[in-house]
Amino acid sequence: MTNVPAGWYPDPAGSPQQRWWDGSSWSETMQATPTANPYAPTTSPYAPMQPYGAVQPYNPAGSYYGAQQQLAPEGTNPTTTWAWLIALWPLIGLINTGISFAFGTTFTTTQTYNSTLSPDVLVTYAISFIAWVAFVLVAYADYRELVNRMVPRPFHWAFAIIPFPIVYVIGRSVVVYSRTRRGLAPLFVWIGASVLTFLVGVGVAFWIAYSLSVQN
Repeated sequence: MTNVPAGWYPDPAGSPQQRWWDGSSWSETMQATPTANPYAPTTSPYAPMQPYGAVQPYNPAGSYYGAQQQLAPEGTNPTTTWAWLIALWPLIGLINTGISFAFGTTFTTTQTYNSTLSPDVLVTYAISFIAWVAFVLVAYADYRELVNRMVPRPFHWAFAIIPFPIVYVIGRSVVVYSRTRRGLAPLFVWIGASVLTFLVGVGVAFWIAYSLSVQN
């Protein structure tokens, strides 16, 4: 509230007088409210004090931890190029599916992992690690871009370190929507890409299982 200019304002304590606001705090100086002064300020840096337990008036702008909700400038587009890249991230799983198909193996919850580090296992682990590091870097770039677009307090990129990318995707979508009332498209694309990757993986698993049963 320090950006409110100094001047006489209605007393926040609720008295019928005016109190002097020096630009950063209230003073003890008070004066009678002018009866007709078109140049007198009509708003106060602080809302008048309400009795304990009184129902607060509805604030159409919403609130955020007791303060006025932080909104980005009107027309801000929160869907960055990095956001689209993140939305398509589940498709990286198709690479591991292709490796499983090439080596004739697949990992499902009904199978036991091979005790030896076979080539397909090593390659899969390597791709997963590289994808994790790359996801963190992309999330950081996305966070910086949102800051440059004046989106207040975007969802922090550090959440991308959690080895479950959906945490960052959902958190980012919720925050940018609360700031701009838009930006949910990448979340829906992420869901679609995840479903596609899952279906392809299941199809490959069944194909490999069928091929092995025929060979036996």
